[in-house]
Amino acid sequence: VDEKREKVRQGYNKVLKKELGEGYVEIEEILSVPGENKYKEGYGFRDGVHLTRRGGKALADGLDIKRLAGLLGL
Repeated sequence: VDEKREKVRQGYNKVLKKELGEGYVEIEEILSVPGENKYKEGYGFRDGVHLTRRGGKALADGLDIKRLAGLLGL
């Protein structure tokens, strides 16, 4: 990913985090290699967008379901 696209992505995430507040989930912390803009080994396909089953499981395991349910009023 080039620097310009990465800056746009980071800016977009910053706005989302501000607007969603507690409802924001930092998926990057769960799936990505720290300091790099790529999935951990085995978590994503080569396209850099879609998750493998292993990546999907890591994402599901990394989410706080009780917190999310509370935010949704469930």
